[in-house]
Amino acid sequence: MEDLPRSAPVTSTGAGRSSPEGTTIDPITQPDVHLARLDRFLRQAEAIMTAFEHDPAQQQDSDGWPKDGEAYGWAAHRRDRTLWEAFRPLREHAGAMLATAAAQLNQLPDVSRGAWESRITALSQAAESLTSEHDRAIDRLRDHLVKGDAGVATVDYVLTEFYDEAWPALDTWAAGASAVIELNAAVNPQATAERQRTGTRSAARGSSSGTVATAPAPGPGPARRGGHR
Repeated sequence: MEDLPRSAPVTSTGAGRSSPEGTTIDPITQPDVHLARLDRFLRQAEAIMTAFEHDPAQQQDSDGWPKDGEAYGWAAHRRDRTLWEAFRPLREHAGAMLATAAAQLNQLPDVSRGAWESRITALSQAAESLTSEHDRAIDRLRDHLVKGDAGVATVDYVLTEFYDEAWPALDTWAAGASAVIELNAAVNPQATAERQRTGTRSAARGSSSGTVATAPAPGPGPARRGGHR
């Protein structure tokens, strides 16, 4: 994944922004479709993490290790797999969102840019890690196909390894991707306020019709190596 593009630094002037040449430009805005998918991912991720935290497999012994390592492994596998499935619709937009966020950073005053930059950088590094692990898993599956040993057990093992390796980066996005939404709101307060009003009206209509958004239900998967993480 290429480095995030950077635009010329600008300074804040209130509703708009002023370029070094003194011309006023409009704030850069994340597309609504990207924000909607990111918001959906964050809600699903919260539900997935909550389900994992309350899983009976979380019971620990006096040393702080799971009482049932196998059960914990299955619970961790379900968490990792469903978190990846929740991230997949967002994955194709991640690069564009991060590029937009990088450009938005340059529409902030220098004094407030640092804290935002560290959060966006962490997301960028996690996205690069996910791309690397995904490509590595695809290469491994192709190698098994060429060798003629791509049976169910082999595919399950490769996928389990992928979910295991992808977990730290997915956790970074689950815990920190709200920074993209918050940065967009900081740069575009008026557009954000209007989007929130529209979202409130849409949520009210969904509630009255009985529509409820839910996270994907965890399903069965291959057993994971024992361990505590």
